[in-house]
Amino acid sequence: MTERIHIGDAVTQHGDHNTGIVHHHTPPSEEEALRRLQIAVATLRPHLAEEDLPVVEAGMQTLAPGSGAEPSRVRLALTSIAGVATMIGSVGVPVVEAAREVMESWGGA
Repeated sequence: MTERIHIGDAVTQHGDHNTGIVHHHTPPSEEEALRRLQIAVATLRPHLAEEDLPVVEAGMQTLAPGSGAEPSRVRLALTSIAGVATMIGSVGVPVVEAAREVMESWGGA
């Protein structure tokens, strides 16, 4: 006996003039996006090489609330963190996605 598992949308349309599925997504607030990034980075830390840890830590300090970092430094911090996460592989994917959310919530930094 086989078990069927379905993940995602299942859509059946009949007739003409169908719009399909319309998803409305808004970026999270700055606080929520940063919280997600902090959680993702905490999960990533055990997988970091010794030489990558200072890059990620410096980036997170730049992003800390009240740091007063200029937009160019925020963008550099996010791309540095995401770059390290990308090089680690699949375990880094949540960090890359969270960094993208932070950038979107800050208006593209």
